[in-house]
Amino acid sequence: MSDLYVKYFKKREAVKVYFIGQDKKVKIKWLLPSDNKVEFDNKTYLILPEKIYLQNGITCMFVNSHNAEPIDINKIDYHVKTAKDFNDALGAKVVQDLISANKKKETLGFNIILLVAVIGLIGFMFYQFNSQFKELAEALAEINRLLGGGISG
Repeated sequence: MSDLYVKYFKKREAVKVYFIGQDKKVKIKWLLPSDNKVEFDNKTYLILPEKIYLQNGITCMFVNSHNAEPIDINKIDYHVKTAKDFNDALGAKVVQDLISANKKKETLGFNIILLVAVIGLIGFMFYQFNSQFKELAEALAEINRLLGGGISG
């Protein structure tokens, strides 16, 4: 029978089935049960009373493509975290990522700053001692001229 016919004219007898496919798409089908079973896409699914839900008086169940029994959504084993736990974990991860990223940047930045400082120090020392080297060269030339009559400049 057509989904529309079952939905609008046989609603109280029908089962609203949420099919979750392998592609993670959800299809909602209105099916008429026979012998506590429903059939869809040449697959038969059991209707188990402990795994059905009521939505405005209508029987509903959730099934996936690779299991013949319905899914009990109240008993799915999740590692349940509260929103606060999730936010704390996310915050810790973000802080940890920022720290590790900053360590890399700090190391690179520190190396660049150190290189610039060393080059600057060498340049400053050369500038400061350049006049003293000239004075030393002139003093040695004067001593040489006085002692041996060397080249006078």
